[in-house]
Amino acid sequence: GKSSFMYLEYAMAQLMSQAYCMHIETEGAQAPADYIRSFGCNPGALMIKECQSLEECLAVVDEYICIIRGGFGGSVSKEGRAIKSRYDTPVDKEMAAPILVGIDSLSSLGTEAGVGVDIADAGSTSQLSYHTRKLREYFRNRVGRLRDTQTFMMLTSHETAKIETGKKSFSAPPGGNKTALAQEAIGIHATYGMDVQAAPYVDKARGVRLGDIVTMKTFKNKISPKDRMLNLYLEWNQGFDLVKTDFEFLLTH
Repeated sequence: GKSSFMYLEYAMAQLMSQAYCMHIETEGAQAPADYIRSFGCNPGALMIKECQSLEECLAVVDEYICIIRGGFGGSVSKEGRAIKSRYDTPVDKEMAAPILVGIDSLSSLGTEAGVGVDIADAGSTSQLSYHTRKLREYFRNRVGRLRDTQTFMMLTSHETAKIETGKKSFSAPPGGNKTALAQEAIGIHATYGMDVQAAPYVDKARGVRLGDIVTMKTFKNKISPKDRMLNLYLEWNQGFDLVKTDFEFLLTH
């Protein structure tokens, strides 16, 4: 339900604020236009970019913001000379509309060095800390820019669980120790953090599965108490049933 939720966010931003929306696809499985439209999102107004490496992805985000808001401090040439910014004709310098950028997902982004080789060396092991270090540096330099340019960035990542065996298994949490790529780097700067799980959404009267019940629980929330939870009812090829979602939420709370 992570990608589906992102399409819902783009839809709401388009309808409410005519936002500039870009979806970065990293898994090589771009959604068709009719599927995107099922969430209320206008696929003709959604920019979609496919990226393979972390470096390329972050550069695409920077460029998208500069095209819309204008340049900042320029850049530096290979010779070390300062170069004036070439983004001098911004689309929306006055920030009449917000920007939404979604990266789906970080888990599938490789490194420039690994993506660019002719033949992959399956025997070598990449540095596990590379993504963490790169994202720490990026967010240190860019969190202020994201705020000042009214840019909302969504990041998704897959969780993995390390299942302990032997004596360690007695003290391990149920389901193992769950981790996600660069979770510490992202968690420090994120405004919200949510765990997402899905369960079958079944019409019990007919015995037919309609889709998924997507459960979202906040483990970080900078403006409200954390650990809040919401069930979203996702019908296959129909988008989210927001009437049922809102009704159930109001009835429960």
